[in-house]
Amino acid sequence: MKNQNKIRLFCLTLLLLGSNINDIKCQQDIFNNVILEKNSSEEGLYIVLDSAKQLEFDDPAHAEKFTKKVIQLSQKHKYLLIEADAYTYMGLLNEDMADFEKATQYFNMALKIFESENNKKGIASIYNNLGSMFDYKGVFDSSIYYFNKAMVINKETGNELGYGDNLYNTGLIYYATGKNDQALSNWFNALKIFEKLKDYEGMGACEHSIGLVMRAQKEFDKSIEYLEKAYINAVKSKDNRLTADVLMSMGNVYVETKDYNNALKKFKAAEILYQNSGDLFGLASIHTNIGDIFKIEENLDSAIFYYEKSNRVFVENEILSGVTHTYAELAECYLMKKAYTKAIDYCNLSMKVAEALDSKDYMSKVYFLLYRIHVKLNNPQKALDYHVKYTEINDTLFNENKQKIVEELQTKYETEKKEQQIKLQKSDIEKKEALIAKERFLKYGFGAIGLLFILLTLVIYRSNRHKKKVNMLLSQKNEQIMQKNEEITSQRDEIAAQRDLATNQRDIIAHQQRDITDSIKYAFQIQSAIFPHEEEVRLILKDYFILYKPRDIVSGDFYWVNKFGNKIIVVAADCTGHGVPGAFMSMLGVAFLNDIVNKEHITSPSVILNRLREDIILAMKQRGENVKQQDGMDVAAIVIDKEEQTIEFSGANNPLYLIKNEELIETKGDKMPVSIYAKMTPFNSHKFSIGSGDLVYIFSDGYADQFGGPHGKKLKYKYFKELLLNNKTKPMSEQKDILSQNFDSWRGEYPQVDDVLVIGIKI
Repeated sequence: MKNQNKIRLFCLTLLLLGSNINDIKCQQDIFNNVILEKNSSEEGLYIVLDSAKQLEFDDPAHAEKFTKKVIQLSQKHKYLLIEADAYTYMGLLNEDMADFEKATQYFNMALKIFESENNKKGIASIYNNLGSMFDYKGVFDSSIYYFNKAMVINKETGNELGYGDNLYNTGLIYYATGKNDQALSNWFNALKIFEKLKDYEGMGACEHSIGLVMRAQKEFDKSIEYLEKAYINAVKSKDNRLTADVLMSMGNVYVETKDYNNALKKFKAAEILYQNSGDLFGLASIHTNIGDIFKIEENLDSAIFYYEKSNRVFVENEILSGVTHTYAELAECYLMKKAYTKAIDYCNLSMKVAEALDSKDYMSKVYFLLYRIHVKLNNPQKALDYHVKYTEINDTLFNENKQKIVEELQTKYETEKKEQQIKLQKSDIEKKEALIAKERFLKYGFGAIGLLFILLTLVIYRSNRHKKKVNMLLSQKNEQIMQKNEEITSQRDEIAAQRDLATNQRDIIAHQQRDITDSIKYAFQIQSAIFPHEEEVRLILKDYFILYKPRDIVSGDFYWVNKFGNKIIVVAADCTGHGVPGAFMSMLGVAFLNDIVNKEHITSPSVILNRLREDIILAMKQRGENVKQQDGMDVAAIVIDKEEQTIEFSGANNPLYLIKNEELIETKGDKMPVSIYAKMTPFNSHKFSIGSGDLVYIFSDGYADQFGGPHGKKLKYKYFKELLLNNKTKPMSEQKDILSQNFDSWRGEYPQVDDVLVIGIKI
């Protein structure tokens, strides 16, 4: 009878797992076959609970109903572990519905049972679920606390799968708090465990997360490589939600690389999976992304259709960040359609939510949209008011980020200072060790001489007088040797103490260096934030590329793009030094340019450079011709007036390349930097007429100065010009790829010598 029951349960499992989610009546009948039996077996209740879990996203209402019935019957028959599992699943269902209070109650009820039964695996699973829930809420300290508790138990009990889950989840926290190296370390370790266990879901989740970090670090090829692996494993795991998430991430990478056709294919595939699984949040996110592509391609009716679909979901579920974002996107679509009244209405809606969230990023975006709208409506006063608000809120964001960078740079300076001290201490130790060796030699030499003297005295003089004299001499020598010994011992102890101090300081510095590297990587994110938003640049320049390759994590090269009235201002700057010092100068440059253009309303490139030089000299306290502190920057600044069909250029050491009528025209900048200099005359302006299809390039010297090739020589400007001329007919995005590939090919195994910045604009 027991065997027959097992066969019946196995068949029932197949029916439940294979049933169509739309055929709820069929599932209800199967459910009743087990539940309504007077003596429901443990196996039967486990099957029903497993089947309920299959409905988590497809039909959560029936999943909850089935699970509550399992709890009722497990209490009746005192199946404690089934009851605890059912409480756990109820916690997960309520977490999906963002009812965190109920979820916590269910998790604690399950925890109480697992603790009473001393079921460590169950206890660890509850800690893991609590950690995930606090992660979802953004309470990272509590999340780490519970993940660590789960990790300790899983390691003690040899639960490799649970330990792998904990590593993966703590990696998510590290990623959310900007600690990418620690996140990657956790995910790679978790991936090894999941590969060993052939857990495809775990493998896919780790590879997906690694791909996201690679995308954030702009390593797009590696990102796609890991996301493709994640997709294969997600499909093997039959987890539609994970598969859809991976497809959406792949689409986002293609958007960043401007491969919109592939991006749309991935988004459409993810849309089907989210729709089939009833994942409304996933569906809303993918609709927003599809809307973004249609907006970029100026298919505005389709963009509005998808933004409205996602907005409805965000509004109904009170996801405020999604609400303000989609309102802003709708406003921009109507601006592009020249439906200015509707655009203003959506801006007001977006601003209301952004203020409730105290989100300066979204407020900045909306102010910029309102500025653009009122420029189009020919309301100069309102346009100016909104541009001032936009500038002020950006300055607030910039100042908040600047303080973090200053603190991190100070830490780096102090650490380098300590390293120098340790080098000096090591040198002193080596000198003292050499002195000890010399004194040791003298000590043994004196001992040998004393011994010979005593022997000779005994042979030659046998009288008591002579013996007494010899003993006296020997006593004196012994005192000298003892004194030398004491000095040497003292010096040895001092050297040992200094060696211990040096070792301790070395360990401290190694730890500080790791922290500093993490801080500098975070500083890279902050420095990236002060650059113009990619979306703003695209709206202003339309057809362009920016090739940006820092030599170190942070860069001394920076670019600045703005639009004031009918004029587009673009600046490419190369600050003194690179890495951290250069990054410091770039921050000053961006801040000063914001003031010069946005507050002083200066749009002449030569005047901009003159004012920038004044600010640099004042800020760096530069005085006299031979001042040591000659930090500054080489700059190329252009102002494009599309209405007048002109471009105006002014340069500090850096030139402008203009390709017009199949010819590359070079206009050199003034031979002086933007800083104090022996000869400081006003910067000159050069004005040209331009036409549709003309190409403009400004850049730093990092590209042409790179060593490499077969003979380890500089790439030079001649080759750079040839590259630009030979590829002038290609799309701007393709030109960027060609320049990047040629640079890497030329460099080969040689180190990158300087930061690289090239900006190309098609008129």
